[in-house]
Amino acid sequence: MELPEKIEAVLVSYLRARVQAALDAETLPAYFVATPDPDADPPIVSQIQPGESDQDITAQLLRVIAGDADQEHPQFTGNFQVPVMVELLTPIAEQTADQEASADPAVSTSQLDKHRVLAALLEKGIMVDTLHTELNAAALALGAGYEFTAFGILDRLPQRGQTANLYQSGYTFRLYCCGRTL
Repeated sequence: MELPEKIEAVLVSYLRARVQAALDAETLPAYFVATPDPDADPPIVSQIQPGESDQDITAQLLRVIAGDADQEHPQFTGNFQVPVMVELLTPIAEQTADQEASADPAVSTSQLDKHRVLAALLEKGIMVDTLHTELNAAALALGAGYEFTAFGILDRLPQRGQTANLYQSGYTFRLYCCGRTL
């Protein structure tokens, strides 16, 4: 498995665990639907995905994209600085009068409010000082094939934007890491 694929899988695993913890603490909104997988522990939250996709975004989505490292640093060590983007996307949808009148927050809460709640949860997951050690633990939990060691997070920057169809929030950073367990 290539290093960017490992990074995406490890970050997805870490974020799914953080989201599951938020579900268990009942701090995650009901409209961020968890899709149980009987073979997974904890259940997989389907809105957290690795890599790019050409599918239409019809519900909130957290996606993790790891790019290619440009050079080994220091030379001959197997260590790389890999650019990573973690992005929350929320589709913008106009609500009908019936939806606005609904008492169900999954129906009546504005998309921007939904986006803000999950953006705050994403911030709590990404802006931790020990993110690199959390990623190492997630890699170990994934087991064979996911050998990986994170040494640190560099140039962590928040991102925010809006298009005609989406609210966007997230973080970019460089992950200083090695594609094997040390």
